[in-house]
Amino acid sequence: MDNGISKVTLKGLVDKIIFHSEENLYTVASILPENKSIPVVITGILEGVRPGETLELTGKWTKHPSYGKQLQVEDYKILSPTTENSLQKYLASGLIKGIGKKYAERIVKHFGTDALKVIEENPERLHEIEGFGKKRVKIIVKAWNKEREERKSLKDLMMFLLGKGIGKNTVIKIHTEFGEDALKKIKENPYILADKISGIGFKKADIIASQLGFEENSPFRVAAAIKYILNNAASEGHSYLPESLITTRVLELLQCPQELVEAQLNTLIINKELYCENEHIYLPPYYYSEEKSAEKLGIMLETPIKPFDQNVLESMISESQRDIGIIYSYEQRNAIKKSLLSKVSVITGGPGTGKTTIIKGISDILFHLNKRFQLTAPTGRAAKRLSEATSFPAMTIHRLLEYHPFENAFKKNINNPLNVDTLIVDEVSMVDIILFYHLLIALPSETQLILVGDCDQLPSVGPGMVLHDLIKSELVPVVRLHEIHRQAKKSLIIKNSHKILDGDFPIIWNSPKSDFFFINEDKPLHAAQTIADLVRTRLPQKYGFDPILDIQIITPMYKAAIGADNLNLVLQEKLNTHHKTSLQLGKFMVNDKVMQIVNNYDKDVYNGDIGQVKDISIPGKKLVVEFPEGCITYKSSELDQLILAYAITIHKSQGSEFPAVIIPLFTQHALLLRRNLLYTAFTRAKKIAVLIGTYKALGMSVHNNEIAERFSGLFERLSKKKLDKLSLF
Repeated sequence: MDNGISKVTLKGLVDKIIFHSEENLYTVASILPENKSIPVVITGILEGVRPGETLELTGKWTKHPSYGKQLQVEDYKILSPTTENSLQKYLASGLIKGIGKKYAERIVKHFGTDALKVIEENPERLHEIEGFGKKRVKIIVKAWNKEREERKSLKDLMMFLLGKGIGKNTVIKIHTEFGEDALKKIKENPYILADKISGIGFKKADIIASQLGFEENSPFRVAAAIKYILNNAASEGHSYLPESLITTRVLELLQCPQELVEAQLNTLIINKELYCENEHIYLPPYYYSEEKSAEKLGIMLETPIKPFDQNVLESMISESQRDIGIIYSYEQRNAIKKSLLSKVSVITGGPGTGKTTIIKGISDILFHLNKRFQLTAPTGRAAKRLSEATSFPAMTIHRLLEYHPFENAFKKNINNPLNVDTLIVDEVSMVDIILFYHLLIALPSETQLILVGDCDQLPSVGPGMVLHDLIKSELVPVVRLHEIHRQAKKSLIIKNSHKILDGDFPIIWNSPKSDFFFINEDKPLHAAQTIADLVRTRLPQKYGFDPILDIQIITPMYKAAIGADNLNLVLQEKLNTHHKTSLQLGKFMVNDKVMQIVNNYDKDVYNGDIGQVKDISIPGKKLVVEFPEGCITYKSSELDQLILAYAITIHKSQGSEFPAVIIPLFTQHALLLRRNLLYTAFTRAKKIAVLIGTYKALGMSVHNNEIAERFSGLFERLSKKKLDKLSLF
């Protein structure tokens, strides 16, 4: 008698698939057992199972309260087809290289139901059939063995990992990375998942290790924790961490002996999995990028450029004024002159100081000199804005360097350099050390490099402080722009941006003619509703703004009542007129405002690009987003590349400008109330800026000039280059 606990083995033909989840492969199916006429229901994680296939199942009988008796599958095999008809279809499916429809028919006609047995056990007998020479038989045998092993190894890996909270797509990624021995390698050291597979961090790998019986003080665990700490630091913007800080953080995480941490640090350094310099511990990419960036800048500075005749240059600057239709200020004229006379230079200044006008002037001169020059910026939004403002083509750094996502490599590199005389890079404050390195090594040493950015804005999201370190090192000429130009002087957005930067309280003058407004509100939940009213009604009625396309809420953080997460839910309900009736895929509905949060070079859409959902197909599990450059289709498995974007964080707004910006500012954000954060938010607004919150929170932001500490070694390396340069004279 079945007690519902003992394991049973069942063999049968799959009748139909009742339910199947693409994400975790959980399947409900009915099968017709051998020598039985009544189907039974099976449930479990079943990969690659289709109606018509024969399965050998191992599992336990359970009783579902609604659906009755079911076999809960713990393991299964997909058995080979047994009839001549099914065999011929199987062999003709293209699964085995070297066998098509014609050859499948010949094999089954000659060997009947023994066809697969012959291929597996006596493949030399295939020579008995016309057209099966040594070469073809060798290809067939190799393909058969490979398909059988890969299918088994992937199935075993699926069965092992899907039950541990790892999705199907990630399992396939793991199988691709580690091959047929993936399961064996994971069982030997599950922490390789955290090391090699994006999306699986230390904590998930640690859970798997614990389930496999790994000890808490396992060397594998300690080594993985060290890398986890360093990777976390990189996500916070650090290029390295001091050795003492790593030890402290690992001890807090693992509660293990200190000597074990120190021993594993030494082992990782010896094996060159980490680099140590002056007790600064680096992951290899950041060490290499810092070292090689400083080295390449040194080489470029030692390589002379063809000098301009001063009188000719002055004349060309005057001509460019006529071309552009403006008169340069002394600062702007000096910046153009200094940049064109220098091998590598930096131009920095706040809003309204004319950085874009200077880039346009330099480009105009280079164009008339028939120089090969290129404009570039770190994001698609910044590149598009630069191109529109200067009337010269601009592209992202990744596109300029011809990034290949599948290879995770740049086609333009040290062996295949860019063909440019001058490269002008805008928004350099957003460039991290890895991207800066790849840009530098793709430049011929003779190329002139002009770097433009606002050093007072937030630093790059990625590791390093490239613009800050370059300026601080004094290795290259720097032009600082201070003068606010006539048109910009009329703007309270510009005036208040500079006041904030200087640590002064902004001017609050809520005149109908003003471009900046402050709404004093001390209740965050009430503020969320006021923001919704501003976006939906008040600003569109007064200024004609499109509520979704023109108005952007920029907030310091994701959490809290006036954080991006909650505001997106509030605004989705208030702004999306289809909210009650719209089709929904994930958390997205038609008309939703969304942001791409990773670079997708295949789709030609990039981190920070904002669009609007235009169509959703539930049967096809697809979603169409309209971006300024065109429509992009996303499969359901790609939706993690998108977030709602009615409200975004200040960090996510870098490099963008919006007609109208609303900035909530409350003491709930206390940890993030810093001057450079508020300054960055203010400088995103082109026409109208509205700040809603408390005077206290505004004062905290203005007076807190503390810059979040970043561990970056580029400044020291550049300073050493400067000393080496001075020692030559």
